[in-house]
Order: sequence, then structure tokens, then C-alpha cells
Amino acid sequence: FTVLMVREVHANMDKVKHTFQLNPARYRSMRALLDAETSSNMHQPVGLLADPSAAMGLLWARRGLLFWVSLFRQQAPKEGLAVASDVLAAYEEALAPYFGWVSSNTFKLATRAFPGWAAIQATWAADQADALEDMTEWLEVVEPLLETILRLLQALDLEDQRKCL
Repeated sequence: FTVLMVREVHANMDKVKHTFQLNPARYRSMRALLDAETSSNMHQPVGLLADPSAAMGLLWARRGLLFWVSLFRQQAPKEGLAVASDVLAAYEEALAPYFGWVSSNTFKLATRAFPGWAAIQATWAADQADALEDMTEWLEVVEPLLETILRLLQALDLEDQRKCL
């Protein structure tokens, strides 16, 4: 169920890493890296990003992580009673606005393999209490980071609203 999403987050972060590795001293911050891309005119106005690019990688990595934020936010109050409908609700909130027909149907097909919360939780936590603690701590770190990334992309006109396939 999660293999495709995890693979995409890694592929998108590889786009950022590739650009960073071109000049680590110059691109010592995400802002410096994105400023350099913007200054090079590789992206078009109104957030039309070139792909591949660090900006495109960061944009989609943020969206992928936002899916997990949405799912974990739903799960914490339920104490881990996730069902496929919760996964679809997180998808609708975080990804659906940017997914075209192919991506949308692929995602919905993948949710059929959703194993249920107990199986997912067992991959990283000893029990329900540990899972809830981990989710809460993860959300406390990741949510502000995603907000910072969003503000940075918006400030540099890099918030591409186009749908993928």
C-alpha cells in the first residue's frame, strides 16, 4: 500500500539532493537553492515549474508528507482504527487536487491493498500507545516544517498547481 508513495517521496528528494550536490557551499539552505533556480529562469511565472528540478521535488515531497500528516491527524483521536476510508480522506485532502486521472486511479487501486491500521502500526511500534506517541511527536516536527516549505514555495512563486498524470 505505501510502497509507491514512499518511492515517490524518495525520488522527489533525490531531485533536491542532486541540485544540492552540484554546489553544496552555494546551496547551503533550501532558500539559497530555490533562489538560484528562480534566478536562472528555469521556472515560468505563476508557479510553472521545470521538471526535474529541486523546486518540483520539494513541492511533491511536501504533498506526499502532507498525506501522512492528514492520515495521522485522523488516526490519533481514533486510537488507530484506520480503515481504507480514512486513507481516501487523507488522499482527498492532500493529493487529490494535484492528481490527474491516471495517478488518482492508481492511488485508489493501491488502497485496495490497505492492510489496516494494526498491520501498519506493527511495522514501527510495539503497541498502540507507542504508535500514538510516535505519531504525535512526528506531527509536532513535520507539520511546522511543511508550513515553512509551503511559505517558501509561495514566496518564490514556486507553488505549481498543475495536476500530474
